[in-house]
Amino acid sequence: MDETARPAISVLMPAYNAERYLRPAIESILAQSFPDFEFIIIDDGSSDHTSAIVESYSDARIRLFKQANRGLAATLNRAVQLSRGHLLARQDADDVAHPERFAKQKGFLDSHPEIAMVGSAAEIWVEDKPSGRYHRHPCDPADLALAMLFDNYFVHSSVMIRKAAMDEVGPYTSARDRQPEDFELWSRLARRWALANLPDNLEIYRERSGSICRTDDFEGNCIMIASENIAFALGRKEPMEIDRHLASLMRGQRPGGEKIDLAAIEALLANLVNRIGTRFGISDAENWNAAIKRREALRHQYDRYYSPWSFIRKLRRRAGMTAQMVHSLIK
Repeated sequence: MDETARPAISVLMPAYNAERYLRPAIESILAQSFPDFEFIIIDDGSSDHTSAIVESYSDARIRLFKQANRGLAATLNRAVQLSRGHLLARQDADDVAHPERFAKQKGFLDSHPEIAMVGSAAEIWVEDKPSGRYHRHPCDPADLALAMLFDNYFVHSSVMIRKAAMDEVGPYTSARDRQPEDFELWSRLARRWALANLPDNLEIYRERSGSICRTDDFEGNCIMIASENIAFALGRKEPMEIDRHLASLMRGQRPGGEKIDLAAIEALLANLVNRIGTRFGISDAENWNAAIKRREALRHQYDRYYSPWSFIRKLRRRAGMTAQMVHSLIK
């Protein structure tokens, strides 16, 4: 293909039975102040009017593809394969992008060549109404590198990714035991490149009844991915049991097994903080605010499950006891 004919951005939108909110989603992309993009929409086997709605638009930038239902990850991978832009912008079929989103994100990536992916803050709507809540995640690349060891700090439909970076790390995974597919992919990206968020609210993220679908294995999968992130950061090929203990606590879960060595877990976190700090040129990791918050979170979660008072709190909740009743029993 003639390089001059390539769009700067490829917008990737999977759509499955999306007719209710599809028009606002499409129109928010067509209204972007930065116009140099192609808009790849894949109807993933919808049984409603999704395709008819897309076909009602005459904008030449829209490329509609139809397929039998294959699921989100497989559909996104097909969209990536079809894309021609140097940058990939995700957009969900029920979310709304602010008009300056592409201009601000592309401008940021153009001026920060070391960043492979940038997201943004997002306003949360419940169905058709603003909730007054927001997704506001760490923005600084160093803070994000530390936070992303343990959890996903990106709004999926807000991200813009360098296609070359994604070509290197590989596609979204469809494996059931590697879900959620976005946290798994962002983790692979974060191991090689710096990532960032913009503090601007550039996306409206819509919460819908039934739209959040987490399997029984969701937390277990996330702990496994976080354990792999920890092992990679420490130069190991496979996670150790202590990595899983740290990952579990940092995600607010009780680790499996009986022998939990807090001192060793705290030392492991300190090692990770120092390595991430060194990577990003932070000389005083001890007083790094993001690290302080992680240490406090670790101690809080440990106390939640293992302090002597945790048993008393559980007993009190189960028995409906007042604080005075508990103190009288202790005396």
